[in-house]
Amino acid sequence: MRTLRPVVDAARLEALRGVIARIHCDDRVLAYVVRLVEATRHRDDLAAGASIRGALALLRCARAMAAAEGRAYVTPSDVSALAVPALAHRVMLGTAAAFDGVTAADAVAAVLRDVPAPTGEAS
Repeated sequence: MRTLRPVVDAARLEALRGVIARIHCDDRVLAYVVRLVEATRHRDDLAAGASIRGALALLRCARAMAAAEGRAYVTPSDVSALAVPALAHRVMLGTAAAFDGVTAADAVAAVLRDVPAPTGEAS
């Protein structure tokens, strides 16, 4: 049997959380997160869309990705890259969609195609 060992202690984890919290997110990128989550609430294939907690989780993930890539700011592509894994488990498929073989990931991916990302210098 293998023994599990921590890869980071509590103090280091708190320090990393502080770094992530300080990653800048432009208002246009924040609005993009809100539009994505809001769009999940208006899809016919979803019985329940993502909540504000989903938006906050997506934002935290995007900030963590930016930090991991050495940036002090979130980009729209950070949000797009993480929307499916951050939101798919936070939505509930409608019965017809589930019967047709649509997955929650499919529905969130469709939202990404439908909601335009901000362009320009949104960073």
